[in-house]
Amino acid sequence: DKALVFILSEPKRYSIHTFFMFFPIDLIYLNEDFEVIEIKKGLSPWSTYKSSEKASFLIEFSSGRVNEVDVNMGDELKLGDKGQRG
Repeated sequence: DKALVFILSEPKRYSIHTFFMFFPIDLIYLNEDFEVIEIKKGLSPWSTYKSSEKASFLIEFSSGRVNEVDVNMGDELKLGDKGQRG
């Protein structure tokens, strides 16, 4: 039921790795308007992944959680006050 939210330093293509992890994860990349621009499901342990689009935020879930929360490309997410820039 928890996720990690990364506020990225600038909009660009970011890489992530799952080295030393022993379970798969799901990723959601957001642009500066909190719009879902990329979804990666089931990133395996001991692997790497680079976003295909420039992202401003990254949300990391345990694998399968993206399907449970029904997030789709183009959706605009609200992260709350702590996720707001400016």
